[in-house]
Amino acid sequence: MDAVHSGFGAFLIGLTVLCLPVYIRILYIFVKVPKYRKLQCYRIMAQQGVTHCLMAPYFLFLGVDHFLGYDLCRIGQTSLKLMGACLRSEAIFGFVLALDRLKLICDLTYPKYIHTLLCLFSWCFGATYFSLLMTPNADFTLNITTYSSYFDSTRPYSAYIQQAGYCLVLSCCCLTFLVYSTLVVFLLYRRYKQKLNATYFKEKWIFLQALVRFAFDLSLTILYNFGSSIFGPSVELRIATTICYILNYLFLPPLLYIMMISCYNSSTPLWHMDAVHYTFGASLLILTAVCLPVYMRVIYIFVAVPKYRRLQCYHIMTQQAITHCLMAPYFVFVGIGHFIGDDFYGVGQTSLKLMAACLRSEAIFGFVLALDRLKLICDLRYPNLLHTSLCIFSWCFGIAYFSVLMTPKADFTLNINTYSSYFDNSKPYSSYIQQIGYCTVLVCYSLTFIIYSTLVAYLLHRRYKQMLNANYFKEKWIFLQALVRFAFDLILTIFYNFGSSILGHSTALKIATSICYILNYLFLPPLLYVVIIR
Repeated sequence: MDAVHSGFGAFLIGLTVLCLPVYIRILYIFVKVPKYRKLQCYRIMAQQGVTHCLMAPYFLFLGVDHFLGYDLCRIGQTSLKLMGACLRSEAIFGFVLALDRLKLICDLTYPKYIHTLLCLFSWCFGATYFSLLMTPNADFTLNITTYSSYFDSTRPYSAYIQQAGYCLVLSCCCLTFLVYSTLVVFLLYRRYKQKLNATYFKEKWIFLQALVRFAFDLSLTILYNFGSSIFGPSVELRIATTICYILNYLFLPPLLYIMMISCYNSSTPLWHMDAVHYTFGASLLILTAVCLPVYMRVIYIFVAVPKYRRLQCYHIMTQQAITHCLMAPYFVFVGIGHFIGDDFYGVGQTSLKLMAACLRSEAIFGFVLALDRLKLICDLRYPNLLHTSLCIFSWCFGIAYFSVLMTPKADFTLNINTYSSYFDNSKPYSSYIQQIGYCTVLVCYSLTFIIYSTLVAYLLHRRYKQMLNANYFKEKWIFLQALVRFAFDLILTIFYNFGSSILGHSTALKIATSICYILNYLFLPPLLYVVIIR
């Protein structure tokens, strides 16, 4: 346990020291450079960034406390209260930024001082929230040993402050979700009518980063508030939640801002195009070289160790993992292609077809794994042969899909120079293959979503009734990783299919999509599997 505390503390300190200077530099640019400072959206983002940076002391002192084994002079607890206040203010700034996007993209007319007043309210609420937590009548307690934090219900105002903060975040999240849903529907409609105005094209990257930030904020809020209700309290869940917090507030925003600044300054790009190709190729090769051996080791454990080999869920996860590893040649050959500026002997294009087939098979395996979770947790009775038959169908479908793409009648083309891939509609079967693959993934994801929604509702109901069975506690981590994997698969699929429709075609979007693919299929799964094995 001491090693876990020390490793966790080192990770928090290292990531904070790495990310904070970059974030502060970006905020300095927003404040100092006139073309950013004069726009209200950047002023809102700068204030939101300040709330993120004010969370850094919590992560830093928490890391130090995990090394020491106790909260030195209660500094960690004080910084925890500051972070709690910043989280509430940050939610308001997120809503104001969404309003700003709605106003600009939809050409709404109302006074700008409404945004200014909301920003002032955000700071006042955060300052009041922190001040009340510092009084003797309320407390927000940090427990280093159990990796937990909680409101001290013995203090008279603690419950009121907790509820006020919870209601504020919930209201802001709901309103922000409503605004972004309206924006997405509006943009899809205008795109369909080919009537997107000039303001949209100018502001699309600010809208994208705001939408991505909100999606991650919402996911993290749900994990923090309902994670223990679904999966039960555990040290692993608390560690994972804390890591998600530091990644969401100190790593993701500066990364998105760097991309946004790069795209905003399209007339003066940050790098020469050759350097972009080299950097992108190197990233693909390095990530594949690091992740693939770890993933193969995990698969070997699932196959070689009897306690894993005898369980059907691990059979399914092993087969799904093999489809992920079969995507690795694509990332390797595309990385090499970006170094040499050409798809050498068409190897990258062939590996692209293999990856496309693996993506379809992977979606079917994801559905089978969801069925397996439903059967075990809900104590359903039906033959395991059904799962085996679906797995066989998945392999057959993938092989057939790849085989047809290798014929002269269909083609899936790779273009290294434009970072793009597309079905060649001049071949007679290409459109049919594309539609079959699309429908397969859509059906599998829809069914998987229904299963996981049913499971979450069932578990919340059983948790409320205190009637969770033994299977749940035994299988909860497998269920958690399967649910997380499906969520990321779904987000990535939506991003791939509709990203260009909403945001327009751009090199930065294609690069970001490729990086997300390699992280989703070669980095995230082995990370989650290592957590399960431990």
